[in-house]
Amino acid sequence: MRLTAYLIAVTFVGTLSATPAVATEEGEASFCANIEIDTASGFSSDRELICKAAHSARVFFQSHGITNKRRIRIRLHQDELNNHANHIGLYDARKDHIEMVTLEHARYHCNEQPPFDVQMDRELYQSFVVHEVAHAIASQSFSHNIIPSSIVVQEYLAYVTQFSTMDEDARSKILQKYKVTPFTGIEDMSLTYYQLDPNAFGVKAFRHYQSLANKSGFIQGLLSGDIKPGLNQMDWW
Repeated sequence: MRLTAYLIAVTFVGTLSATPAVATEEGEASFCANIEIDTASGFSSDRELICKAAHSARVFFQSHGITNKRRIRIRLHQDELNNHANHIGLYDARKDHIEMVTLEHARYHCNEQPPFDVQMDRELYQSFVVHEVAHAIASQSFSHNIIPSSIVVQEYLAYVTQFSTMDEDARSKILQKYKVTPFTGIEDMSLTYYQLDPNAFGVKAFRHYQSLANKSGFIQGLLSGDIKPGLNQMDWW
């Protein structure tokens, strides 16, 4: 997430090696199944938030018949991400890992320009972790014939997961601030709109998802390539 323009960033840059972290509590271990969290440069106090957020993302995809196939690696930073100042989180598709700043650092950088015009707190921070984990799960689940995947599809899936699992009070505050109408369909979702206003793109995507009669069918169609943006929206990463 870059505060000055994009809410969430998906990037190809950077190389990290996440060290498997041993859960300190039985409950945390169950939430952190198939998750590796490297806290060497972060705060261990954020582990519970990260684990619960990752669990929420996995449960959302599982509700639509989709499971993550590989471990998801997450590295916490107590300072800004290398070469990506003012980002909260990044999913690196080439290395298949996530970089996140700590909650404390996210609060600091979001103080003057809060995402969705809502002050950063534990619940909102967890939703951004969910967003990045959703990118990772989706990347593992795309059909081989549509890799690399469309940015529009990736962001649709990530925002829908983020809003669907978000704390209800936090989601209500955001939806009340954004009076945008739902997307009418995948053909209505443009990369340009996302780049100009990722906040509004996320809200429109979630409202479109809410309007679907067959939510699982739509998500599975996006992952299989049976449903895809029009040719003018086929921007890849």
